Amino acid sequence: MRVKRWKGFESNLAYRVEITDSALADAEQYVHFIQEEKQEPEAAERYFRGLVKAMLALQELPHRCPVIPEAEEFNLELRQAIYFPPDHLPCRQINEVSDDTARLPWFEERASIRGPSVRDQVSADR
Repeated sequence: MRVKRWKGFESNLAYRVEITDSALADAEQYVHFIQEEKQEPEAAERYFRGLVKAMLALQELPHRCPVIPEAEEFNLELRQAIYFPPDHLPCRQINEVSDDTARLPWFEERASIRGPSVRDQVSADR
């Protein structure tokens, strides 16, 4: 069997997705809130599965996500993907895209952002 090689094929390969401990902790905190405080364990499981699926979707074309409105304040190109779960308020995944990696440093639950804002987190990381 002969395999045809396309020039520039490497650019079509999937991006590596890195989910930071901070982003995972933010997501787990909200899942815990749904499970324990709202007493909806099945909804919490659906929410987490959908969220992970949305995060992993960044493997393909992570540049499709728009730059966050706060980006002008930083020297970083931070992008956002909004996850709209069926039975809860949307959340925002903040990500940085490099040559081969989509890194998710933060996750914001939109109902009531209990943690520090993106501005606070970027300032703390510097």
